[in-house]
Amino acid sequence: MLYLISLGDSNDRGLFVWDWRLEQRITSNKLGKPVNTMVFARSSTFFVTAGYQHLKYWSFDDEGRVQKGEESIMESKSADLSKVKVKIFVGV
Repeated sequence: MLYLISLGDSNDRGLFVWDWRLEQRITSNKLGKPVNTMVFARSSTFFVTAGYQHLKYWSFDDEGRVQKGEESIMESKSADLSKVKVKIFVGV
């Protein structure tokens, strides 16, 4: 599967995953913190979003589909930032 990921601005903090071939939104998520950057892993099995006090991993299943939790929200895991003093990421 090929996806397009779009990020809202600092006011709406939305993360949207699209099936660009079908022109359909697969999932939408509300982010708690503003995102400055995102990047796909070379393996295309996950992507990372980062920003102000924010470093999160978003994963796909073994067949490349969006993993959804409750309410059709894409599953993610936050990085443990408890030992990092400055938590503003501008690139990944």
